[in-house]
Amino acid sequence: MLDLTVDSDTSSINYDFLKGIVASPQPTKRSGHLISSSSSSSTTTTSSSSSTTLSISSTSSISSSRNSYHEQAETLFRLAQEARLTKANMKKARELYQQSASLGHLTSLGFCYYYGEGKQKDIQKAVECWQDEASHNYLAAIVQMGVCYDIGKGVKQDKNKAMELYAEAARQGDASSLFNLGYFYGNGIGVEQDRKKAAKLYQRSASQGFAP
Repeated sequence: MLDLTVDSDTSSINYDFLKGIVASPQPTKRSGHLISSSSSSSTTTTSSSSSTTLSISSTSSISSSRNSYHEQAETLFRLAQEARLTKANMKKARELYQQSASLGHLTSLGFCYYYGEGKQKDIQKAVECWQDEASHNYLAAIVQMGVCYDIGKGVKQDKNKAMELYAEAARQGDASSLFNLGYFYGNGIGVEQDRKKAAKLYQRSASQGFAP
């Protein structure tokens, strides 16, 4: 059974039961989007005497700036994940999530709500952030929602839904989801028990360097 609970005294995840949050998210179809990421094809400023349209070079600069913020947000998110999941520095991980969220990274914002980092702790809002990103096929959010459904955190526990999400994440190459699918097959959770298949999934997960 997976557990995302936070010890209020040590502010750390209970790793004794943690088997699968994404260890190093590598989105294969899209990266996490910015909360305010919409852009228009043209930007116009109007004065009392005339209407002036920004030049193409100006709009390109704006787009480049947005991309830069996006890249920074994504980099900070990945660093936060690494710090959290390798137990390197939980405090640093939370700070990185907050920095990433401040640049508009929605999955990071979910973790801020989850841990109460710069936000009032709100599991439901955390789940809403992750659900939104998962619906846009962001790998880290898909895995996170799989865990939520697996343990009933912020949503009604649904092992079948958890398995669907793990399977999708595994198809995208997520090692932790391969491990979780192995756990489901090995223990007959939501599927007929198949230890041979479980062993293969564990091996594939381990070949990618995942260590629960």
